[in-house]
Amino acid sequence: MTPVLQPDQTAPVRQTDLPALFEAVCRQAVRETDSTRASIWYFESDGSLTCQCLFDSRDGTVSAGVTLPHAMYAPYLDAIRTNGIVMAPHARQHPATACFNDVYFPANDIHALLDFLVTDRDGQPAAVLCCEQCGSPRNWSPADVAALQTLALRLSDTFRYDAGTPAQRALFKPDLPFADEPLLMEAAIYWSAKRSSRQMPLRSDLSPIDMPRRLLPNLMIAEFSGEPAIIRYRLMGTAMVEAFGEDFTGRTTADISAGEYLAYIEGLYHSVRDTRAPVYSESTFRWDTGGWRHTRRLMLPLALDETDTVRQILVAQVWPRIADIAGAGMPTPQGSPILADRIDQGISQRLTLPQLGVKG
Repeated sequence: MTPVLQPDQTAPVRQTDLPALFEAVCRQAVRETDSTRASIWYFESDGSLTCQCLFDSRDGTVSAGVTLPHAMYAPYLDAIRTNGIVMAPHARQHPATACFNDVYFPANDIHALLDFLVTDRDGQPAAVLCCEQCGSPRNWSPADVAALQTLALRLSDTFRYDAGTPAQRALFKPDLPFADEPLLMEAAIYWSAKRSSRQMPLRSDLSPIDMPRRLLPNLMIAEFSGEPAIIRYRLMGTAMVEAFGEDFTGRTTADISAGEYLAYIEGLYHSVRDTRAPVYSESTFRWDTGGWRHTRRLMLPLALDETDTVRQILVAQVWPRIADIAGAGMPTPQGSPILADRIDQGISQRLTLPQLGVKG
């Protein structure tokens, strides 16, 4: 059944319902503007756009996944962020959209577009709602503009990035060791909501489309493989890359660490895998290249399948402001192993988090 967005639909949208909502919005945008294609794109932390849903009326297909890097499409991306709208009846000649002439426009036979910025609850750019005309240029009418603006405002209501419902959040007690750190709380609530009544969620239960957006830069996913097991980083958020000075995606703990630090980190990962339970840790350590750094981590197991075998671990990690720690500093490893010859105040504890009962 084709999803339909009701004009009077005002109830809060569950994050797990977003794919259906996005498709409904795209189909309605095509109907109301009589355009060829409509799509919804998320802003990434580096300023690029990633397509979450694209409906093409020519063949009725729905797709997603294309990314528009900021470096290639800066004129358009800067224009939509600044002005909130890009209206291009002759898109191949428009100064903000001519940057698409090399690849995107010819590949899709696009000649006109009408795009609106979608903001989050704080008024910050979160997404773009796009209508495209294929085959020939076209003039966009005031009715087209009004219809798309209304749908963009409707989408703004979905960008509420707190994980869980108010009732679910209330189950998380203030005596948790990370209760004072909002990002770690978001990670805990999201993980618990996704596991429902199970011991842990499946890796396939997690999706950036319904994850608290402000949490994404501070996440890593590590994976156990082989025998004896090695631990390999499969995903690193942008805040993690910035903090460590390097993207460790695809590398193992032994590739990037050594000594006491390696033993400490691998011990934490093995504890999560062996107990199949969340582990919270914090530590202050001295780096071989000089300087101290304090960090806090919440490590959350992910099941390989319904047997609850742990293969991957979701890690949310934050660093208190350097100014809060006397003499703190963070070296840039530049490809050499990270050696910590001393770890102070290293603590960890296994946690039991609330079961929220309902996924989403």
